[in-house]
Amino acid sequence: MLYDPGMNPRMTIVAGVMALSLVPGAGAQSGSAPAQPESQPESQPESQPGAASPAQPGAEAPPVGKPKNNTIDWGPRPGIWRGEIELPGGKPLSFNFVVAFDRDDEKNPLWHVELRNGTEVVPVEFINTHPSLTMAFSGTEARIEATVGGTNTDMSGEYIYTNTNEQGEAVEFRLPFHADNDDPRRFAPVTGDVEIELVPDWLVTFDDRPSPAMGHFVVLPDGINVYGSVRSPGFVDEPLVGTFEHGRLRLSRFTGAEGVLYDGTIEPDGTLIGTYRTLAHHGEGFSATPVEDGQWPEGLVQQMESSPKGRE
Repeated sequence: MLYDPGMNPRMTIVAGVMALSLVPGAGAQSGSAPAQPESQPESQPESQPGAASPAQPGAEAPPVGKPKNNTIDWGPRPGIWRGEIELPGGKPLSFNFVVAFDRDDEKNPLWHVELRNGTEVVPVEFINTHPSLTMAFSGTEARIEATVGGTNTDMSGEYIYTNTNEQGEAVEFRLPFHADNDDPRRFAPVTGDVEIELVPDWLVTFDDRPSPAMGHFVVLPDGINVYGSVRSPGFVDEPLVGTFEHGRLRLSRFTGAEGVLYDGTIEPDGTLIGTYRTLAHHGEGFSATPVEDGQWPEGLVQQMESSPKGRE
């Protein structure tokens, strides 16, 4: 294990990250073909808090109904945002979400927020009490409580969730959260002089698991953004979204209740070495080797086909 699951619930970790371009595909199923990155929706007018704001041309229509307390015109700027939750152990879990603003038939403000993992769309319950806000996630007590900055282009606060500590007790944990909408990338760019292509298929071995996994990573036409999955009998992480630059592969998925982060680097011998972390206070190392022409270990594909889809 890479960090203590009984950590202090109020621990603070400092890290930074930026984010990857989102791809439209609301309602699409996991495993759909990658779509092209969408353009950023038109933002609110630059007015003062409390001032009326006209409806946004082309704004994404929110669901019917107006969540309680979403009665304030002013709030986070509509568009694509990058967010990060600073995981125990010093690694930031980076993700993307979209903020949309519209009005109902009576000209009352409507706010609509969705998490985006490539083609996967996860609705968020959004409560705007500007400058503070809450993003709650259906079916869980997990939530983000944050304050919007003065220009409405950043927000900072905490990701709050409940997890079981090493004594078996349910404990509320709070992790630092920050988001910006001035750069829609999934992760911060990587500098370096390593030029290497990412092959699609990898045999992944984890430090703490008996079974290997099948890693499949598809680089989008821009040469940087990546869609991926890591699957083994009884264990599935998909869809994963991230970047590959100068030999470094970073992939994540965040659904509000769960989050995973893969962070690895291709070594000179062609092996991919990295760490795997989750919001469930799990961390371990992994290594991966390229698989050529579909030559997976004998029996692994058959095990995958007969294994129920789920997490160990």
